[in-house]
Amino acid sequence: MPIRTRAQKTGDKGQNYVRELVDGHPNWMCRAQDLDYGVDLEAEYAPAEGEMQRPAGKLLKLQVKATEVADIRDQVVHVSLERSFLHYAQQFRLPVILVHVDTATKSAWWLWLQAWSLENEDRLALSPDSASITVHIPLHQSLEAGLDHQLVDVVSGIHVSAMVLALRELVDVAASDSRHIRLFRGVLALLDEMEAPNRLRSAEKIIELLVSLGSNPGLWQTSSLIPQIIATVERLGDMFTKEQILRLVLREDSYSRAGLEGLATLYDRWPARAKEMQLPSAFHDAGAEQVSWYCSAREHYTHLGGYELVMGFEAGKLPVAHFGNLQLLHDDDLAYRLFSKYPTRGNSVLLDNLRWVGGTDPERSDTT
Repeated sequence: MPIRTRAQKTGDKGQNYVRELVDGHPNWMCRAQDLDYGVDLEAEYAPAEGEMQRPAGKLLKLQVKATEVADIRDQVVHVSLERSFLHYAQQFRLPVILVHVDTATKSAWWLWLQAWSLENEDRLALSPDSASITVHIPLHQSLEAGLDHQLVDVVSGIHVSAMVLALRELVDVAASDSRHIRLFRGVLALLDEMEAPNRLRSAEKIIELLVSLGSNPGLWQTSSLIPQIIATVERLGDMFTKEQILRLVLREDSYSRAGLEGLATLYDRWPARAKEMQLPSAFHDAGAEQVSWYCSAREHYTHLGGYELVMGFEAGKLPVAHFGNLQLLHDDDLAYRLFSKYPTRGNSVLLDNLRWVGGTDPERSDTT
């Protein structure tokens, strides 16, 4: 026989209270979600016109979390939230509002989950595997007051966080298609005016896209990302970390040609930052001797850009070509190979022409 638990009764009370509160407001309408797979209600901004309302097509999603006794300490409402739902809320294009209800006192507070996630990215990154997380809602952030003022800004898209989230979505769209490079550059320029976390997130998006192609994708797959990689490093290279550069370039026991173009751009645009990272040693320690050679060459010929370095070796004007255990293979055909292959292979054409001259060649060593 079906039963109704106390928790279900509390949840129903909370949801009914929120629906009545929102729908009773002169500037809002509220709709129940017939298929509740995680979001309980939908609120639409509908400004009053005399005794009527005019729906504006501006929507919020409301997730109600009710309790019999709210956990209030130090003027803050503490609410435990499942991490999976927070991730789910981040996928919405519409604002998702957590509404916490104390059914005993008939009090309700609100929190915009996407904006909270944006402001707490560092905290979330520290515990990526936690099943739940506690969010803190200021006691003064009541639902009644929010419907009058702050939530109007949220639903209208004029809140600062709304602008950042919209720009991030544009980055996600433009990052995956080189045909949108002008849009991508423009959005990066706008994000560049925001706080550091928003800039770094753009860099992470590009790295994720490149890594998602696998350990050894074809050049035709990665080449579509090269314009975005270059644009990102040109704009945000001063904020890249050593770990991000390694992730951008390395692929298991090899390297990404597209990622190497990002590395070349780092040396072109941010040479001091690149040198600070001690990249020759970093790539050597990672077992990427070819990339380590490239970094050493860039730091030796600091006055040359990536293209000038290749053409300098092609013309035989750069005498030092031995760095670490590798040396550029000088033979009668080197100039032809560099000149003819550069248009399709870019800076990695140098790495294709290295030979092992010191220590033990790992590709030729015996394994047991």
